[in-house]
Amino acid sequence: MKNRAAIYVRVSRAYKEGDERVTIAAQLADCEAYCQAHGYSIVARYIDKDKYRVKGTLRSPSGANKDRPGYLAMLDAARAEELDIIVAWKEDRLYRGMYAAQPLSEVLDERRNDLTVELVKETFDRQMLGIKAAIAKLELDNIRDRMIMGRKVRIERGEPAGGPVKYGYLKDENKRLVIHETEANIIRKIFDWYIQGEHNMEIRRRLNSMGIAPRINKIWSKATISNILTFEGYAAGKYTTDLDGKTFTTPCPPIISMSVWRKALEVREANKKYRGRNVKDDYLCRGMVTCPCGWTWTVRTCEDLVNKGNQAIMVVLERITNRSRYTRIAQEASEQRS
Repeated sequence: MKNRAAIYVRVSRAYKEGDERVTIAAQLADCEAYCQAHGYSIVARYIDKDKYRVKGTLRSPSGANKDRPGYLAMLDAARAEELDIIVAWKEDRLYRGMYAAQPLSEVLDERRNDLTVELVKETFDRQMLGIKAAIAKLELDNIRDRMIMGRKVRIERGEPAGGPVKYGYLKDENKRLVIHETEANIIRKIFDWYIQGEHNMEIRRRLNSMGIAPRINKIWSKATISNILTFEGYAAGKYTTDLDGKTFTTPCPPIISMSVWRKALEVREANKKYRGRNVKDDYLCRGMVTCPCGWTWTVRTCEDLVNKGNQAIMVVLERITNRSRYTRIAQEASEQRS
């Protein structure tokens, strides 16, 4: 009797306390209890809970996606006949739509009666796979529509769009944006340093050396600083959100003045001339050489590269000298033969 079982569990977002038992831990516990009750031997546990990258794009492990790492690994193991049974909490944990269900359907066709799917909370019917996948896709679309409508209502009430608020702000008891004074002071420092001519790497170094941590990560990054320097809402006093083809504006108290923003904008536009790494030393040829692709070359000094460059020059000169000597010898031999 074939009883090798693989458990598959998935979540695409964090669930609030009190929601239905769909957390990773709850799904695993139920699936393991199911396998134990049926005498199945668990050979693998495949979990999709973290975001993953596909061609440089970060994606969430939604049931509508068929390229989830855990899902693909499970299907590969099934094709290799390393398991006989796939156990999941519900059918929508495996897929939400025919696009994501198609790979599993193909594997079931390849293995025919050697591979089965069993669900803890539902009954799996191979003949109904396409219909249930279509229903799951419709349900997912309805959920998204309700989420969009809810976000639109909140934005129209003056509340910020979903997700964490921008650095420098927090929500009051009425869910309106107010200034986080400690973070706002950091933002003002960042703009002052930038206007004084400091580049993002130097600003990053200063913040990290001062022991000031950003809101999410442990240390500051260039991207975080760039996001702060390019957010006009700090001066204009408004959030702009594009949703469902419309643009919504949410008011927020300004942290810097428009004059500071304009000065920072002038610095940024001036830096675009070189489109290269900022350097402290001034070079006469900086920004004067342009690549055919449109990029302007910059210049920087590195002692290690200088030393290696001198060595490389010596090697090239030696090769040129040897080549000239060999050419002269060959010419003399040719003249003697003639």
